[in-house]
This record gives sequence, C-alpha cells and structure tokens, in this order.
Amino acid sequence: MQHIDVKERFLVAMLLEMTKFRSQAVNTGERTEPMASKSEDTRQNQAVFWEGKLAERISLLTGEGVEAKTIDRDPAVKMIKARIKRAKARLRTIAAMARKIEDKARTKAEKLALPKEEKSRKKVAAEDVAEESKRQQKKKQKKEKKESDAVAQTQPQ
Repeated sequence: MQHIDVKERFLVAMLLEMTKFRSQAVNTGERTEPMASKSEDTRQNQAVFWEGKLAERISLLTGEGVEAKTIDRDPAVKMIKARIKRAKARLRTIAAMARKIEDKARTKAEKLALPKEEKSRKKVAAEDVAEESKRQQKKKQKKEKKESDAVAQTQPQ
C-alpha cells in the first residue's frame, strides 16, 4: 500500500508543477518556445524517432522470418511510415514558410533601397484642369456664341 501512495504523491506533485507553470505562462502572457508543431527541431526529432522505430520493427519481423511483402503490409509498419510521412511533410511546410519569410524580407529591403519617386500633386492637378470635360466645353462654346451674337447685335450694319 505504501508503494501506491508514493506513486500518487509523485503524480500529484507533477500535476501541481505543471499547473503552476501553465498559470505563470498564462498570467504573464509570454510563451517561451513555439508550439511543437511549428518547431523544426521537434519535427526532425520526431522523424528520427519514428525512423528508428521502423528499423526496429522491420528487424524484428525479418528476425522472425517474415517476407518483405508481408512486412510492407504489416499494420504497425504502415502506421510508423505514416508518422514519418507526416513529420517530413510538416518539415517541408516549415521550410517553405521560412523561404517565404526570407523572400518577403528581401523584397522589402529592395523596395527600401530604391529611391523614392516624388509625385508632385500640383502637376497632376494642373493636367486635370487642362483637360475639360465635354460638358464644360459645350458651356464654353455656348457662352462664346452668346457673346458673339451680342457683339453682332450691338454693331450697326
């Protein structure tokens, strides 16, 4: 009975430490490390671990005299291969994200290195004023016609 009490005490102590650590992280709002799924080192360790397990399983099955075809169909081997495949796929994704971040940083640096083109708003505004719309052109023609008619009426013939 005393042996069970020691195990229970150990488990309770571990749980208390974990909750203290979690509450401290939550209270401070800080995260010391990225999540395991986003850590390249963790994923590499997982891939190496599962490759080792696969080698162990294959050596065990070959030691028992199992053929290569049945080894490939073994459910445990399939599961381990799937885990390796997942870890490597995640590693490729992490590498692609890192490349993307580097590309963005490089393009941003290139943009900042280029001299800035100055656009004068006065020139743009002057160009817009020079181009009159059709409505304004018609108004102007009508006004000129009225003035010319008025001048023609005032002059004796």
